[in-house]
Amino acid sequence: MKKHDKLSSQNNETVNVNNPVSDAEIDDETAFDKPMSSNALQDKIADDLAQTQDNLIDSNSEQSDKNIDKKLNKKAKKSKDKNKQAKPKQPWYKQLIPLSIVMVVGIISGAILGTWYYRSSQINVDYSGYKEEELRDDTMAILQEMIGKTNPSQQELDNWVNLAKQKGFAPDDLPASKNILLAEYNASKAKSFQALGSGKVATITTQTIYSNKSFDGNAYSFESISKGTLTIADCYYMKNTPNPTVSVIKGTKIQPTSAVWNGAKTDYTRDEFKKLAGSLPSSLNPYIISTKTVLNNNVSYEVSTSEEGKKLYTFTIQLDPIASVINYVKQVKMTSGLSGYPAFDDITITYTIDEDWNLVTTDILEHYVVFYIAKAPCTGTLKTDYKFNIDVKLPEILA
Repeated sequence: MKKHDKLSSQNNETVNVNNPVSDAEIDDETAFDKPMSSNALQDKIADDLAQTQDNLIDSNSEQSDKNIDKKLNKKAKKSKDKNKQAKPKQPWYKQLIPLSIVMVVGIISGAILGTWYYRSSQINVDYSGYKEEELRDDTMAILQEMIGKTNPSQQELDNWVNLAKQKGFAPDDLPASKNILLAEYNASKAKSFQALGSGKVATITTQTIYSNKSFDGNAYSFESISKGTLTIADCYYMKNTPNPTVSVIKGTKIQPTSAVWNGAKTDYTRDEFKKLAGSLPSSLNPYIISTKTVLNNNVSYEVSTSEEGKKLYTFTIQLDPIASVINYVKQVKMTSGLSGYPAFDDITITYTIDEDWNLVTTDILEHYVVFYIAKAPCTGTLKTDYKFNIDVKLPEILA
């Protein structure tokens, strides 16, 4: 291009710039392709600068906010770490304090509940309100009635059976308690006797029971063996003297109906043993039998005949479950290894005596409760056969 042409072109462009054009005449799609007036260009530049400035401000503000948040978070973290490091660690024994409190509360609660359970499950029968002498009937008064004399001689007492028969008395003429007391009186006058008993106690498990009460004229012995979950064997030995010593011998090599009596031996005075066991080895009957303890004294009798030709009288009684056992509970406690006395619900005894008021058999059925770990209901049975004035061999005491 020539030099004057360039100048002409520049002049034309200058003219076009200096000619004002309204904004309305500028098409939106070709606005930047067309020349602007000076004022419009200045306004455009100003707007762009303002927009750029706003963008910069927003960008800086956003970046500043991020930086501030970052700094605040970092500062908070440092503060938290500092506080964590500054918190002292508790000694081990202080850490155990909460656990100890929980354990103590648990122990106390357990003790309270355990005591409540133990007391509620205990057997609460008060036997102390009964006195044996007040419950017993007067056997001598019954003998006087049978003989028909107020002050019978010793000879008449020894011959009371024949005197009673001469007056027409027979066992089925009397109430149950009188027959039992007369039979026990005859046993106490026998030159010797042996009472062999066998039975069982059914509870959580079953225990077999064996007993042997013997008298050879010189001494009394009572062997008691209980075998099962608990195995206990005791032998009581007492000489027939005015102030005897009662020896208790523990058995070894225990079998259901026998034991070797060579275990530990403990001696008691007569009174000490009676207080401990309830009755002496010389007593055939551990129950108190009287008009005050027999609940059905007017019984019916079943009459039969023995092999020897004697009449036999069989009858059944029910006993007061508390008054009749104030001595017997001591024996049960001692022979069973219990920590407390049992509580009886009912006691039924079937007696067979002969026409001369001699004991032949007793068949006992008992329902009672004992306390081991908890209350345990028990059903006990014991059948005993009696023989009098025979040759008796006492067990060998090796202790």
